[in-house]
Amino acid sequence: MSATLDEQINQLKHTITEMESQRAVLGDATVEAALVTLHQKLAGLEAQIEPSGPIPPVLPVCQRKLVTLLYMDVVGSTAMTQHLDTEGTLDRQLNYQNIR
Repeated sequence: MSATLDEQINQLKHTITEMESQRAVLGDATVEAALVTLHQKLAGLEAQIEPSGPIPPVLPVCQRKLVTLLYMDVVGSTAMTQHLDTEGTLDRQLNYQNIR
């Protein structure tokens, strides 16, 4: 099971402290060489937690679509349906289509 980011950072900081304590035994050159890599890894992990600079806003995804619109005007349809409500007009149009 992989450690969380915080756990990895804590383990890395502990390793750096341990390396520093071995400076007298291993020598400065060996410890410095090892610490460079450890500090780079630590900086990379910390950068994942703390984003540098302001967080950019999430932009909406734009999409273009081709749409076809068909409009048809039947002569006299307004006079036939002006006394009906929307549902009545639709029912009348559907019944007319079924007759044809």
